[in-house]
Formats: sequence, structure tokens, C-alpha cells
Amino acid sequence: MSIQLRLSHRVSRRSFLSGLGAAGTLSAFAACNSTTPSSPAVAKASPAGSTSAAPAQAGAASAGTLKGTTLDILAGTWYVPENNTQTDNLGKQLSSNTGMNVKIERLGNQMQAKIDAILETGTGADIFVCADTDIYLYGEKLSDVTGVANDIDKVWHGWYDVAKQACIVKGKWRGLMIGQAPDAWNWRPDFFTAAGVGKFPDTYDELLDAAKKLKAYGKPMGMTLGHATGDARSTNYPVLWAFGGAEFSEDGTQVTIDSPETRKAIEWYTQMYQQMPSAVLSWLDPDNNQAFLAEQVSATTNVNTIYLAGRDSKDANQQPFPRDAGNPFRGDFCVHGVVERVSLRLDSRHR
Repeated sequence: MSIQLRLSHRVSRRSFLSGLGAAGTLSAFAACNSTTPSSPAVAKASPAGSTSAAPAQAGAASAGTLKGTTLDILAGTWYVPENNTQTDNLGKQLSSNTGMNVKIERLGNQMQAKIDAILETGTGADIFVCADTDIYLYGEKLSDVTGVANDIDKVWHGWYDVAKQACIVKGKWRGLMIGQAPDAWNWRPDFFTAAGVGKFPDTYDELLDAAKKLKAYGKPMGMTLGHATGDARSTNYPVLWAFGGAEFSEDGTQVTIDSPETRKAIEWYTQMYQQMPSAVLSWLDPDNNQAFLAEQVSATTNVNTIYLAGRDSKDANQQPFPRDAGNPFRGDFCVHGVVERVSLRLDSRHR
């Protein structure tokens, strides 16, 4: 999902932040740096889905104080329809609370190309949502939102470590984390049993062996290997890590992808692919969901979308990623998943 902001006049970052907080999304969004004085404080707002009051916000915007501004939201399409409805409702509530004109547009799989074009040309969206390590690709093209991050840190009692790892680039917050969806294996115990596999595998060697049996049974496993913006990452990073591979050193100063550990992961995947439908090479984010729910595959990796779509089914189950011998990584509902964050593009209009 990507969010686009065009302000017809200057707005303080705290005013904008508090206005979004009134819509229940305080910890999700940030505004640009501004020399405009902060607006007066308003009553406490509660987090989305929470019945308890949120901590009081300094510099919150009064209703209607952002009238005359436009917020164009360039949003991806969620696989779970309720998430789309939630986004629309948040936009309507934000408009009502602040007076902003909020518009929502959805581009689907064209989102990434749109973000790249905006950052390259310097025109278009000012705020967008990205995932995983994307912030490191954009770096100093994004605004420094450290001040806003510190405000949220104080008000909401601290950031999770994963938020800091994902959003801080060279000591500065270049985005604000809005969520993280852990990844897991979705599998059909009935298909596994029928194929002679008594339980979900604990190691990658066992997973490969199970995949061979399930292919022979006619219900192969499927892992997204196409250019999916979400599933391709949450499927493949855990495999790389399980074999000890990594893109960068822990301190981020060296590229480490060319390693014996990475080659081990590739060797495993080469064998695993032979047990999967060839269509996995073209799978986008919805495709493995649809294949699993249509009983075309017996297992696939996913965040919560398959679970939400099929949670009433008695046949499906969820399982952590396997462990790999000699490596401490254990993909317990893999902490990677899809880390989503909001970033603000540098733009002289908003500085």
C-alpha cells in the first residue's frame, strides 16, 4: 500500500500526526518537518481495535484545522476484503476529523513501479507504504522522521526492535513501522497423511522428502517464486536464513550474499522446485492463496491471509518454518513476514 500526500499549505508534522491519530492510526503515519507551530492538544484517542484510551498527544490538530489540504492515498489491494474496507473507513474518519480531502486509489501490482518512479522524478506521491528492506534502497531520498518516531516512542511506550531495524538508516528514521505479519506454513494434514507423511517436517531435508511424496500423491507443495511483492520475500528469506545465508553483515557494512551458505540454500531450492508445480515461477501474491484454498497444493507459505480466508475449515493447519541442522535460526511463524512501513519522500514543499 502506498500513501500520497499533497498539501496546499504547510502543516506541522505533529498536527498531521495527531490528526491521523484521531483516526486510530497514530503509530502508523508521520508528516514532514515543518516550521509551523504545533496546534493545540485535543482529547485522547484510542488505538484501532482498542477499548482503552491512548496516551494524550501533544500538538494534536483540532477538527477541521487541515481543511483545504488533500491526501491522495495510493493503496494496494489487500487479499482479505475487510482490510480494504478498513482502509476506506480510516480515510473517511480522517477526513471527518481533520477536514482534509482524502482520496484512495488502488494500483495492485503496479505499486512498486509507481513508488520507484515517484522517487526518481521527485513528483507525485509524498507518503507511501513499503515493506521489508525497501527503506534501505531509498535511503536519503526519504525524509528524516526521527522527531516523529521519538514522539511516538515516548507516547506509546517504545518501539519494537524490528521497527528500529527496518526503519533506521544510518542513524535516522526514514519511515515508521505500521505492522508486521509473521509468516507460516499452511498445510493439509489429511493430504500429508494420505501421502504417507505423518507430521509436518522439522528440518529442510525432511521437507524435501515430504514434497517428493506429496507430488507423487498428486497434491504437491507450492512456494511462491514469482515477482510477488510480499510472498516472494516472506517465502524465500527464511530459507536463505535457515542455511546461514544473509544479504548483508549484521552491522550492514558488507554485502554477504555470495557465500557457501547461500549456495546451500540455492541447492536445496533447486531440488525443491522439481517437486512443485511449474506455475510457482509466475505466482504473484494471491496465487498461492488461491491454489491452496482450491486444494491444488497441499502446503504453502503465507502470512495471515490464508488463515483468515479458511479459518473455518477443519482441514487446514499452520506450522512454523523448519529448522536447519547446525543453524540457530528457527522460523517460528517467521519474524520476517511482511514488515510494512510508511515513508515520506523529500519534497521542498513540505520542509
